[in-house]
Amino acid sequence: MEFYPLKVSHIEHLTADSVRVDFHSSQLVSEDYNYKSGQYLVFEYEIYGETVRRSYSLCSSPEENTISIGIKVVPGGVFSTYAKNELQVNDVVMASLPQGNFVNKMETEADMHFVFFAAGSGITPILSMIKSTLSLSPDSQVTLFYGNKNVRSIMFLEELEALKNLFVERLQVFHLLSRQPQESETFNGRIDRKKLDLWIPTCFDTGKVDQYFLCGPEEMIMDVRDGLFDLGIKRDQVYFELFTTNEGKKARKERQEETVSSKRMEIVLDGKTMLMDFRKDDDNILDKALLQGADLPFACKGGVCCTCKAKLVSGEAKMYVNYGLEHDEIERGYILTCQSYPISDHVVVSFDAM
Repeated sequence: MEFYPLKVSHIEHLTADSVRVDFHSSQLVSEDYNYKSGQYLVFEYEIYGETVRRSYSLCSSPEENTISIGIKVVPGGVFSTYAKNELQVNDVVMASLPQGNFVNKMETEADMHFVFFAAGSGITPILSMIKSTLSLSPDSQVTLFYGNKNVRSIMFLEELEALKNLFVERLQVFHLLSRQPQESETFNGRIDRKKLDLWIPTCFDTGKVDQYFLCGPEEMIMDVRDGLFDLGIKRDQVYFELFTTNEGKKARKERQEETVSSKRMEIVLDGKTMLMDFRKDDDNILDKALLQGADLPFACKGGVCCTCKAKLVSGEAKMYVNYGLEHDEIERGYILTCQSYPISDHVVVSFDAM
């Protein structure tokens, strides 16, 4: 994975535990940063002598001609804590080119209705998509349900209010608070299936919604997604992105009881082939190759971001979980190497066959 220098141009503290960071791209790669709303960047930065790699969604939209991310501090988060407390204007961080398939599906000339569900920092890619929709598709409607603990914890609150005032006829924003009572019981608590049933058809009519986008905690996403499916919403109308997942940990624990004999692996990257043995105590293809010195692309290691995607050229491999690859990508032989391990005696995995 190639990284390019981005210089910090501005830092805004949004809440007690979150910041917005704006960047200037270098003149050399500025044209390559023509990103799509909803995409993310992978950052690599040395913090206290340790090289840390994390992915963050862009909260800016391409029409703003800027590169901005929203970062919320997570407990024990090395990069997020450093970004909030110590990152300074004019600091230079290394970043990948824009990545990700969680992108806006709008048609600029169409009259469409988009419904977004976000919680916490899940607002970052969704804010980007909302801004692009309102800017580029003048006849489209947007409805946002945004969950947080209380008003003080709402990221981008002022920006969302400004958008509501600017697009008063086209944008609805409903805030849910789990630890601060509101007048309407409908918007107290968390975003879940029960709330979804309350909002239909009062807040939106499913028969008039074209697409749904979900981003936030795994439990929220799965509950709302399944609720939409139960209501007859087609799968190709619902898109979601997870920042973290616990499914991989569960699957790894189950696999510890399996008998996995030594397998032979070939890793192809930049035209070169690396040979290695995958043994019973090895966790996944990616980590095994990294331990052997391979400089492979990765970010979340949770089966979500697709940065470690590669093609299974030959042999068989099993994925613990997959929240990133599309069905057609799996059919074409792609795997998430951070979630996969070989089940045939010999496998060939290529990061060049994209």
